[in-house]
Amino acid sequence: MTRSRFRPLFTTPKTVAEACHAIVTARWWCLLLSLIAPMSAAPAAGGELEDQLAAICKSQDVPGIIAASIGPDGVIESAAAGVRKRGSNDAIATDDQFSLGSNSKSFTATLAGVLVDDDAIKWSTTISEVWPAQQIHSGIKNVTLEQLLAHTGGFQPDLPNGAEWSSFFAEKSKPEQERVRMCRLILSKPPKGTIGKHAYSNLGYVVAVAMLEERGKKPFEQLMKERVFDPLGMTNTEFYSAKKLKLAKEPLLWGHGLDKGAPVKPGELGSENPAVYAGCGTIRSTIGDWAKYIGWHMNESAGPVLKSDETLRRLHVGVADRGVAGQSYGFGWINFKSPFGRTLQHNGNNTNQYSLVWMMPDAKRATLVITNTGQKQAFTACDAGTEVLMKSPAFR
Repeated sequence: MTRSRFRPLFTTPKTVAEACHAIVTARWWCLLLSLIAPMSAAPAAGGELEDQLAAICKSQDVPGIIAASIGPDGVIESAAAGVRKRGSNDAIATDDQFSLGSNSKSFTATLAGVLVDDDAIKWSTTISEVWPAQQIHSGIKNVTLEQLLAHTGGFQPDLPNGAEWSSFFAEKSKPEQERVRMCRLILSKPPKGTIGKHAYSNLGYVVAVAMLEERGKKPFEQLMKERVFDPLGMTNTEFYSAKKLKLAKEPLLWGHGLDKGAPVKPGELGSENPAVYAGCGTIRSTIGDWAKYIGWHMNESAGPVLKSDETLRRLHVGVADRGVAGQSYGFGWINFKSPFGRTLQHNGNNTNQYSLVWMMPDAKRATLVITNTGQKQAFTACDAGTEVLMKSPAFR
């Protein structure tokens, strides 16, 4: 396996496999600098991108890969290579749904912006202001919505392995009821971390989602569909848990496990996070739908989702020091400067599928790459796919 050019960014327990990587290296800077040239609308060259992705599948030993680059008017080029399931001849396709993993987090922050524009909530709204009558530990009463979205609320990454965490995979209640149950487990206890210090936390996003449900007066999934998916025309995007995947129709993109890369059947335990984690990472989308969402963010014009351009721009601001020189975190994005100008990046990993996005609002360019495995080489493969897209004449 080729060693990643990027240092590890953070690591969390395998129960919610979420691994991001630091971004800036000398080699990457050289690549970016080589791309600063007048941007044209050169068309994609036939199946060249597909061939390059196929080569990545072979060199990095991943089952399949899907990639797309985006400009101000939409998708520049896209392609897929490989198979849906390792060992089969079932070809992966650009209209396959895949797990966004923690790339779902920017969606959650975007919905928060919708409710801020509606005056239903503020970035500064605290947990105790949303639930004044609930038993909340004094150490976290004043944690704000913004702090939760920036991972500075003092919450631990996830529930530890054990009966409490396992119980959420049973999905015996509606997702909103499961989130209430999880909030009761964690809000009565003191913070595990330091409030105000960045520490990646899926639990913090569960609390944020519950706050949005309380102020939005509807389940999170319904709010997301009505206020984000539908306005952007994302007709092939929805929330999936393992329980829901059991009912999904073929063809389905199989994931592949962390260790040996064995196929994980859609619907099996571990094929997706439980529904309680909808705001952290259970959105499944197609490359075309994801491109609509990222393209809207990239163009930084509020409609049709938000009312205020200022709110949209705020979603692109880093508000927490990540402890890495030149990098900050805010609202589901890692923020830094590159030769492209403002650059926002994130990844997602549900333990058996992996996604990586780069968005450069100043340059009006973005790249999206996914692979259907959670193995260590998943990042390397997506990194290589990103490089291929950025080197393409069509991208420049």
